[in-house]
Amino acid sequence: MWQVLLKVARASTQRPYDLIMPRDQTFDTDIPDWFAAFSDSDLTTLGEHGEMTKDDVRVMAYGECAAANSAVGLAMAVGQLPVEVTALLTSVQNDLLDLAADLFVPRGSPVPAEARISDVYVRRIERAALFYSREVGEPDTRVLPGGTAAAALLYFARNEVRRAERSMWTATKAHPSTVSPVTGRYLNRLSTLLLLLARVANLEHGNIDWDPGASARAMGAPDVLDS
Repeated sequence: MWQVLLKVARASTQRPYDLIMPRDQTFDTDIPDWFAAFSDSDLTTLGEHGEMTKDDVRVMAYGECAAANSAVGLAMAVGQLPVEVTALLTSVQNDLLDLAADLFVPRGSPVPAEARISDVYVRRIERAALFYSREVGEPDTRVLPGGTAAAALLYFARNEVRRAERSMWTATKAHPSTVSPVTGRYLNRLSTLLLLLARVANLEHGNIDWDPGASARAMGAPDVLDS
């Protein structure tokens, strides 16, 4: 059955590049200037840090920050967030590109970075966190990360930011003279802000609190808290 479906899909799919490009035209015959030919290996170049392996902690941190930025963008695109929250997160996405630019150029490099994450960035996120905490109180992780679509996406973005923060601290620890610790602090504050925004997105829906040992009790097992 799947073979029939595959044939139908192939017959019905009109690929625009097949209409105007020779079938043998690939990177083998027409490599673009913007493609790094050596990237078909375990090596890459991270800005002014130069060539390094793709599993270098700085490359990993760079990639995790890009993933976090995409997760924030997903929350904005699908979550139907209030205009002021969308505006805030748009500036956060810009900050994350500034953070990538910071990571791209080592501290102390004679080449100026396009942007550097400073305490000003951190304080701005702290102010936003304090503002939204007035609506929901202290951040609470003892709730199920769901509820509305907006809340679920913000919880997801928060976890991606926390992953990026862990990678950034690993890079900072390995390269303390070239990777700024302020980048890790920024990501730490941002994860707190996203947690608060997720709680705000659930204000009307309400949160579902974590119930420790619920599945065991449903099966008639002794309460884990009493064992």
